[in-house]
Amino acid sequence: MKKVLQYCFILLLFSCQREYSLENGQRAKGSLQSDISKDCLPKTIAGNYTQGISLNDSNFISVTVNVKQTGLFTISTDTVNGYYFNASGKFAAIGIIQVTLNGKGKPAAIGSDNFKVSFDTSTCNFQISTLAQNPTAAYTLHGSPNTCMNFTMHGILAKNIPSTDSNYVSIELDVSSPGVYSIKTNTVNGYYFSGTGKVTATGIQKVNLKATGTPIQSGNDLFTVNAITTNCSFTDTVVTAVAVTNPDHFPLTANSYWNYDNLMSTGDTLNRKIVDSAIVNGRFYKIVNETPLNGSLTQFLFNKVDTNYYEYCSADQYTTSLKFAPEIKANILFLKENLSTDSSWVSDEYIGPATINQQAIFLQYKFTCKDANATVTLNGKTFAHVYIIELKPQVRSAVTYPYSSTGEIKTIYYAKGVGIIYSKTIVNAYIFQERQIRNWQVN
Repeated sequence: MKKVLQYCFILLLFSCQREYSLENGQRAKGSLQSDISKDCLPKTIAGNYTQGISLNDSNFISVTVNVKQTGLFTISTDTVNGYYFNASGKFAAIGIIQVTLNGKGKPAAIGSDNFKVSFDTSTCNFQISTLAQNPTAAYTLHGSPNTCMNFTMHGILAKNIPSTDSNYVSIELDVSSPGVYSIKTNTVNGYYFSGTGKVTATGIQKVNLKATGTPIQSGNDLFTVNAITTNCSFTDTVVTAVAVTNPDHFPLTANSYWNYDNLMSTGDTLNRKIVDSAIVNGRFYKIVNETPLNGSLTQFLFNKVDTNYYEYCSADQYTTSLKFAPEIKANILFLKENLSTDSSWVSDEYIGPATINQQAIFLQYKFTCKDANATVTLNGKTFAHVYIIELKPQVRSAVTYPYSSTGEIKTIYYAKGVGIIYSKTIVNAYIFQERQIRNWQVN
C-alpha cells in the first residue's frame, strides 16, 4: 500500500510540474515598429469612436512587431478616456508580424485620445479621435441676413387658436458640414417657431420649424430666425376664425341651414336646411331637406346619440359601386365627437343581392379621422377645430374573402359649430363631386 501511495504522489508531482511549465512557458521577445517620433508604424485604426458608444468587433488597431524570440505574448495599451486595446497569443516564428488588438470599453468624452502600446521592453504611440454622437452641423441660413430664401408657411394660424403640428415654416440651410441643428425664432404675438434635427448632406437643405403658442391678434407677424451666427427673417399671417357658439361638429338645431357651391359646375349651388323631426323605429331624427339649384328635393334623416351621429338611409347610400335590391335600410354611424387624429371606425356589415346580377354582396364603410384639429380657409372664411374625415366603401362577395376597396374615397370637413364645410368624392382617381360652404346659419 505504501508503494502505491508513493507512486501516486510521483504522478501528481509530475502532473503539477507539467502544468506549471505550460503556464510559465517561454515569453516572446521583440520590438514594436515605430518612427522617430515613436508613432507606431505601420498601423491600422479601424471602426468609429463615438462618445458614449461601447466599442465592438469593428473597433481594433493593428501594429507591427519584429519578433526576435518565439513564445507567448501580450500586447496592450493603457486605458485612455474609458477604453483600451489588447491582444495575447503565441508567436511561432520570428520576423515581422502584424498583430490585431481588439478595443474594449466606452469613450467617455469627445477629443483626441493618445494611446501607448507596450510589448516586451518596447513602446509606440497612436492617436484616435472620439466624436460626439451627433456633431453640430455647420451652415448658414439661406438668405441671411435678409429674408429667408424660399421659405414656405404650412397650415393656418388663427387668433386665439393654439398652434398644432400642421403649423410650421420650411426654411433653407446652406450646409457646409453635416450634423445636428437647433434653430429658434423670437416670440411674436404670443407664438414662435423652432426645430431640431440632423442634416446628412452638404449644400442647400430644407428644414421645418414648428409653431408653438397661441396668436393673440390677427395680422402680419415678422419673425427673425436665429442660428449660430446667422439669421434671416420671414412673415406669417394670422387670421381671425369664424366665431361659433354651437359645440357640435354636425349641428342639428331647428331651422339651421347651409348653402354650398358646387365646384364641379360654376355658379351651381346646393341648399340644406333642417325643417322638421320624425320618429323612425323608435328613434328621434331631424329631417334635412337638400335642394340643388337645378334639381329635385331630397330628404335626409340624422340624429345624435351621446357623442355619435347617425344617418338613417339606404345602406348603399355612401357608394356608387352597387345598389341592393331589395333596398336595405341602415342606421349608419358617420361621425363622432372627441376624435383624435388617425382614429378610425368601421360601420356595420350590410349583406344583400346587388341589382346587377343578384349576387350577394357584403358592404361596409371605413371612416378615418385624418386630422382632428385642422384650421381651414374656404371662400375667405377661416374655420377652426375642423375634423377631416375620410370615408372608404369596402366590398366582398363571400364571408371567407377579405374586404377590398371600391375605388371610392369621400373626404368631408366638419367644422365645430358649423357642420360640413367641404366635401369631395373621388372615384377611381377622378373627382366625382366637390362642394364647399358659401354661407350658413346655425341657430
